[in-house]
Amino acid sequence: MGIKKLFIVLYLLIPVSLAAGSLTDKIINNLYKIKNYRGIADFYVTLPMTDEDVHYRLYMSSRVSENDTLCPYDYFIEVESDTHPTLSGSFMTYFDGNYFSFGNGRLREYHVDENAVPFTSRLSGNHLISGVHRSGLFPGELPQELAFRLETFKSNPTAKITEYPDTIVDGRRVDALAIEEWGSGELMRSLFMTFDIDTGLPINKEIENNPGHIGSQTVVTHYFGSQINIDFPSDFFSEERLLREKSEIMQLYRNSNYRAENLKGKESPFFSLPLASGNGRFDLENCKGKSVVLAFVDTEGSFCNDVLAIAKKLKDTDICWVTLYKESLVGEDLREKLNGPGIVVSNAASVAMRYGVVGYPTVFVVNEEGIVTDIYIGYSPKLRDELESAIMQ
Repeated sequence: MGIKKLFIVLYLLIPVSLAAGSLTDKIINNLYKIKNYRGIADFYVTLPMTDEDVHYRLYMSSRVSENDTLCPYDYFIEVESDTHPTLSGSFMTYFDGNYFSFGNGRLREYHVDENAVPFTSRLSGNHLISGVHRSGLFPGELPQELAFRLETFKSNPTAKITEYPDTIVDGRRVDALAIEEWGSGELMRSLFMTFDIDTGLPINKEIENNPGHIGSQTVVTHYFGSQINIDFPSDFFSEERLLREKSEIMQLYRNSNYRAENLKGKESPFFSLPLASGNGRFDLENCKGKSVVLAFVDTEGSFCNDVLAIAKKLKDTDICWVTLYKESLVGEDLREKLNGPGIVVSNAASVAMRYGVVGYPTVFVVNEEGIVTDIYIGYSPKLRDELESAIMQ
């Protein structure tokens, strides 16, 4: 089915009168009944303005993990792409508080027993941002995640759901849902989803973000080859399997500098960013010969403010304190942050990735020779004393 075809079909459908939400409830319940799943999906993204289609093929496996409080399912997704060949061979997997993601020549791994912050969901405005293991493009295509997101739409007063039970789409009998998500009086997102009328498995999903705007984007997922009640090997969702089947990737990348802890004793990666004030740039070389504190923070965490309060108390020392905000600072937010301590830069998410930062705040101490001597992930009341001790060594 063409990437624009589903919405055309939608206008030909007539919703059947049912008790409000009954079809949505049926679909959610069917999705939650799926304990083990394996399937293939073609995932298309139409880039705004150019109308170019980017295509990924997803090989997905998942199983319910009822006792896991972080995520109700384990999953393994492998990615191939004919339009972006460099992404072929990418994978992402979550199980038992462990998340591994490989793509663009980089392996990232997160373990809740080492640092729980990346796994924590948080609100940003009216949107709930999932933990790292449930974020990104592809985990949201799993049937178990579709059920969770449909529940979210159902409880959202700004979302309108229109139900089409036992209807025909593209010559096939399906159950269908059309969803509109509104915000500030504007249509932010339109979705059209079809499900197998017998098994409840997803068939197609089309999302149009910012419809009617020049920057609108269309995302289409077409499912095929879906199987349920799969008997996975006992170590299918495990690190042992990764070490066995992805041994080259695991051995080559996992001991790289992409984990913050691995930087200790190594040279601090160089970076250059525009100053948040707009007056010039900051290069790490600017602080050569001095002790440097690199404080990676975001604008939403209260613990980040606690870290920056420490910097104000150290302002009279000969320390090069650099505050690196993950987000772009604009307007009133910019003026407020520019009154903060030390050198302030924003849009530092890419630098944070190079340093292996997965949660905020994360603070690095770099000595006069440019070597990382100490790393602090998160905040504790003892952090000021620990920082002062590390800097004065």
